[in-house]
Amino acid sequence: MKDNIERIKRAEDEAKALIDKANLEKDRIFKEAEKRSEEIREEIIKDAQKKKAEILEKAKKEADLKAQPIIEEADLKSKNILNIKDDVLKPYADAVIERIVVDNGNS
Repeated sequence: MKDNIERIKRAEDEAKALIDKANLEKDRIFKEAEKRSEEIREEIIKDAQKKKAEILEKAKKEADLKAQPIIEEADLKSKNILNIKDDVLKPYADAVIERIVVDNGNS
């Protein structure tokens, strides 16, 4: 009878040891899964940031290409205006000044 009790006690101790070992393994697997999921999350964020930078760079290049003819045209018009001689502008400036003075009654 005492022998049976000792075998039962040993079986209980072995079962407890197996449960403890299983719990440790469960915790290890869970921690590893958390670590791996964090690594995957960081990879996804890094990839998304890289993709964002590529999209922004592409959009900037496209915008620069589209804006270039407009900038060149504006630059040309600006240079043309700056190259108008004073004697050509004087009659127009005088007309504007005369109109302002006459409209304000300071004639």
